Amino acid sequence: MSAASTGPASWLAIGQGVARYTQAEAETVLAGFAFGVTQLRWSSKAAPSGDQLLAAQPRTAARSMWAYRTYDCLPNSPYAFGMTDLLAVAALDARADGVDYLAMEAILPDLNEALTHVDVTQTFWALPREHLGTTPPLEGTPSWWLWRAWVLLMGLHDVGVAITYKTLHHKRPWFFPIFDNETVAKMGGNSAWQVLHDELTSQATQFTHLEQWFAGEATKRGGVHLTWLRIHDILLWGSGAQRGALTRAGQGVLG
Repeated sequence: MSAASTGPASWLAIGQGVARYTQAEAETVLAGFAFGVTQLRWSSKAAPSGDQLLAAQPRTAARSMWAYRTYDCLPNSPYAFGMTDLLAVAALDARADGVDYLAMEAILPDLNEALTHVDVTQTFWALPREHLGTTPPLEGTPSWWLWRAWVLLMGLHDVGVAITYKTLHHKRPWFFPIFDNETVAKMGGNSAWQVLHDELTSQATQFTHLEQWFAGEATKRGGVHLTWLRIHDILLWGSGAQRGALTRAGQGVLG
């Protein structure tokens, strides 16, 4: 399969048109990301020879291929950041080290202050588009507190784009966007928030469908629901070199 489907069959277009999907393709990639499995590599090399019980295989011979179970399904409270939220980014290969975690832990009170000023039901796509450009809005608006949380993490030495977005998104995945260096570039760099807002609101029907469809699959498989922001992120990331693997995994899941 090519990196992006083109032509009139495209049902969803994101990343400024870089990634295009039919409805079935989008569902398959989401299923592959969340529920695809691969062989668990394990051997009894550490067990003393002759002890068959000690060298017994684990109960499963498979593991998840991607980070849905270890990031999205990690228990989370939307009201206050804690160390669990900071550690969650390790599941997404954000490359945070011990010094980064110590720095983020030190500013937890400031991050939590930002949360207290934003209603827990506030969504990113309901924010005013003009608040999401290159100039922060008026102090005190939900959008300003979004900016404040982002600036706090981005200001830490060696805590860059990927760590910042993945940390914030895990706390309130309906409010904080999620990008890494590659995907934020596809979304226009400094204009990424406005581009994301446009793509979500102009294709609300498609994202509503995918949110509801995935919720049904997650319920059947003991998972958590995904928001529009996370669905957009997975499909944008999944439109690259890994699209073939995601598609094959999803076909295996959905039959």
